[in-house]
Amino acid sequence: MPDVAVPFVADDASTPTFGSALDVLSPRFSVESSPARQVTRIWLDTHDWRLHKAGMVLERTETPANDPRLVLHDAQGRRHTQPARQISWPARIDALPEGLVRSHIESVVGIRALLPAAELRGRQQDLRVLNTDRKTVVRLRIESSVRSGGAELPDQLSVSAVRGYQDQADRVIARLGTVKGVSAIEASLYEQALSVAGRAFGDDVPEPVQLTGSMPASAALIAVLHGFLSTVERTLDGVVRDIDTEYLHDFRVSVRRSRSTLKLAGDVLESGPAEQLGRDLKWLGDLTSPTRDLDVYVLGLPDMAAGLQSAEPADLNPFRRYLLAQRRTEFRRLVRALRSARFRNAIEHWRALGVLAEPSEVGHLVSAGQLAAQRLRQAHRRVTKRGRAIGSDSAPEALHDLRKRCKELRYLLEIFRPLHDPATHRAALKDLKGLQEVLGEFQDAEVQSVAVREFAATMISTRSAPARTVLAMGELAAQLGAHQRHARTEFAANFAAFDSADTRARFRELTSGGPP
Repeated sequence: MPDVAVPFVADDASTPTFGSALDVLSPRFSVESSPARQVTRIWLDTHDWRLHKAGMVLERTETPANDPRLVLHDAQGRRHTQPARQISWPARIDALPEGLVRSHIESVVGIRALLPAAELRGRQQDLRVLNTDRKTVVRLRIESSVRSGGAELPDQLSVSAVRGYQDQADRVIARLGTVKGVSAIEASLYEQALSVAGRAFGDDVPEPVQLTGSMPASAALIAVLHGFLSTVERTLDGVVRDIDTEYLHDFRVSVRRSRSTLKLAGDVLESGPAEQLGRDLKWLGDLTSPTRDLDVYVLGLPDMAAGLQSAEPADLNPFRRYLLAQRRTEFRRLVRALRSARFRNAIEHWRALGVLAEPSEVGHLVSAGQLAAQRLRQAHRRVTKRGRAIGSDSAPEALHDLRKRCKELRYLLEIFRPLHDPATHRAALKDLKGLQEVLGEFQDAEVQSVAVREFAATMISTRSAPARTVLAMGELAAQLGAHQRHARTEFAANFAAFDSADTRARFRELTSGGPP
């Protein structure tokens, strides 16, 4: 029975099992019931609610008489089930057995793990509502003695139409709505269980940082840095438990953005605490790089293998095993460091920044709006100046440097987003992303090509790479080189689009609030 069914709750102690409430359906309808059963339901979704965003509801159900099953209600209201062997949650998609449910959610879940979002236990009873022709036109489900965590939820009755009989379901719903002690509610049982657990759909997104143009620049910067800290703290457990690779990605992005924020605007804070945090952030950036880089190689290997012309994708299996072994080694080092006193001290420095760091002279005199305008203007000038200097014979290092300057501009745009007109901000960000994409492809292809050659050399020296694997890795490196050359040919057109009169006008609007 899909969760799109209309739910009712018993809010009167005299109708705890809806027995008298169902009498209102006669004589037009009769009701036949099946035996009640104990059931445990665990709703599952990713950390970032990918299934919910796709209109899907996934749960694992178990009763004493039946083996566990995965039950999926898709966006069209269709119900799919498959057996579910004992799975330890969180679980990535490859831990699920092959079946209808897995095939429907695999592309939605992607690389994220499935996590228990809510759980309840109770008695469940299914009933059929029959018309005068003895045809089943509506299905009911009663959930009673429902407990989620330590809380008890009110008894629930859900109503769903059999295909082709929605008008009959509407009559049943209308009649139940007249019963004293029974109330229709908007929230599904899933949403109620989430609420009891202190959760809600979309709770992975932190509260937005509140900035105003008139607030002191130092206060704005501290608020931004504390916002990044909240992401680091929220993802830390997922990183250490290695739930999925996106936790480390989000952790690392927050560290990198914090470091850039200090570099680009840290002079509005007292130098001592800001410099200490800068050192901590550099350490965290260096610490997380090896594991994240290996994640990128492992995640990207299937697509790269699919592009092989001479070799077979299976020829790269020894390379994949090598990457995973290297990743296990680096991950152990990462976890040790994240459990160390040095990491705890770094977090304390970060958390205490607003207490210990007094505004600098600049921080006293400049508002957040003025700081945003000034630093965005400077960053935009750096990008345009370096981009215009790049010609067809410029060294790769010039494009790498431009990519860094584009990242700085992107971070400033994101940091000061609340201070800008939303439409202008979106358009400027879109202009910049087009340039960043081609620069990112150029840089990534070069770095990965060099890395593949280095990995191959190491595997040869340790005799862990058969000849066919070395040849396939050589083809990979050549493939990456071709990607880099393609990105290089695309650069001029992408930079010209970014350096257009329209884009320059947008950035003038964004930077009109401060001194030159």
